[in-house]
Amino acid sequence: MDHALNQARQAFLDGIEQFESALILFEESIRLAPGRPSVLMNLGVTCVDLGRFERANDYLGQALHCHEKAHDLGADGASFCLIWGQCLAHQGYLPRALKAFEQALVHQPEWAEAWN
Repeated sequence: MDHALNQARQAFLDGIEQFESALILFEESIRLAPGRPSVLMNLGVTCVDLGRFERANDYLGQALHCHEKAHDLGADGASFCLIWGQCLAHQGYLPRALKAFEQALVHQPEWAEAWN
């Protein structure tokens, strides 16, 4: 194996370890402050990255429930709509996610993250 490929492999493995560390830290955060939608979202995405899809689905479902409840109570704003859209997209609710992203753009039309 050439040196560059070996370095690339090591960088990849180091990145996986970072996901493992992030998962541990996010789980500690949710244990200390249960129900935080942003932490649940990050837990879900980290589990997806690690291939732990059943756990990811659980965390993302919880995050989605929190965001839907907040939306029903009148939560709005670009950041809220963006995160809500991400939760919906990760759960497979693509038409609803698109509406949430469009709502984020109503608040901040130039926000590149919402366009992505």
